[in-house]
Amino acid sequence: GGLITIKPNPYRSPDKLEMPTESGKILLYVEDYEDEDLDPVPRFVPTPAPPKGYARLIYGRVPVHTFSRTMNNLWLHNEWPENHAWINDQVAKKIGIKDGDEIVLENQDGRRSNPVKAKVTPGIRPDCIYLPHGFGSKSKHLTKAYGKGASDQFLITKTVTDPFMGSTSKRTNFVRILKGEKALEIPELRPVPKEIPRFELKRA
Repeated sequence: GGLITIKPNPYRSPDKLEMPTESGKILLYVEDYEDEDLDPVPRFVPTPAPPKGYARLIYGRVPVHTFSRTMNNLWLHNEWPENHAWINDQVAKKIGIKDGDEIVLENQDGRRSNPVKAKVTPGIRPDCIYLPHGFGSKSKHLTKAYGKGASDQFLITKTVTDPFMGSTSKRTNFVRILKGEKALEIPELRPVPKEIPRFELKRA
């Protein structure tokens, strides 16, 4: 074996960095925005807290798969066949969920996931439930991936659009846990600050 070293070639030289502004510097206050009735200084707008008994649904990737495109690949499926729903260990203890228990997630609009195994861990906030993305296929044509795990995308029935830049936020959906058709109330281990509004359920 051997080691090959490559001479560094930065994309931009630190000595030649410039900002496309009149001063050539980063603007912390943009007067042009003020003229357009926009906030000249970035302003934090709090996201509503979960309804009582619910947790915020968040999602992410796994190192083995590429979105949902590789779920039916025999080799990769063998390495990571299904996802687990991450639940905070303190929350799980209070509601009687053990690592590996089969549960169902139901979102704020009543949509339910496939059965999915719980992953009890201290590595997630008490007010959130995490699902690795790309699993829970409902197509029987995907003979390996069909019905394996739960789909975060299926539970995302509500999006919020940023009025300033037009991007959408999908981490504005909430889920509760069902075990054997029984809804388990997710306890609130941390008080919600008064300045943060709470999402209101509008189910019939």
